[in-house]
Amino acid sequence: MPSLIANYQKKAAITKLKKIYAVLSSAYNSAVYDFGPSEFWDYPFEGNTTEVEFFKKYFAPYIKVLYNKRYSSNKYKVKNINGVDTGFDAIQHDDLIGTVDGICLLPWSNHAVFVFTVDLNCSAPPNVLGRDVFDVAAFNTSSRSVYVPHLSEINSASDKKNIRERLIEECKADGYKGGGSTRCMSVVVYDGWQFSKDYPW
Repeated sequence: MPSLIANYQKKAAITKLKKIYAVLSSAYNSAVYDFGPSEFWDYPFEGNTTEVEFFKKYFAPYIKVLYNKRYSSNKYKVKNINGVDTGFDAIQHDDLIGTVDGICLLPWSNHAVFVFTVDLNCSAPPNVLGRDVFDVAAFNTSSRSVYVPHLSEINSASDKKNIRERLIEECKADGYKGGGSTRCMSVVVYDGWQFSKDYPW
């Protein structure tokens, strides 16, 4: 029975991950059509706009947003697969943005990258990094285009096996305490949009 439940949870998570990534990708393409290439957009890490203003300008018009909640009054802890607090609740998001699909988007930046973190069922349990909380997309100061965080590290590495193992270990790490995005989504995408047997579920 536990394995059946886990398999159901994994399939449900993959379905939602694919859906929200497709939604963000479609919104990105629409924004490029309306505003021009993303390298010319106004990014939060440049100090010209906030994370939420960026989202509202370039993404919200193309996404069915159900509600916005002040993050300061809706903080909740996210732990990693080993039960360690990731420090997620300490990130100073301005808004928790819900979609009609019951997925929450949390845009944030550390002045080097701009990241879309998603919680596949908003604040409902389990609130575990790599299980229902993922960094699904990011921009950085050099590429200025959307990508899956850290996936390029895997694809460009000559020794893909070892780097994949390292990123799985980092998926299990404390996460946001270091101020950067996490690696779990990259492993899922690299493995063909699935949770492989060695994935830390």
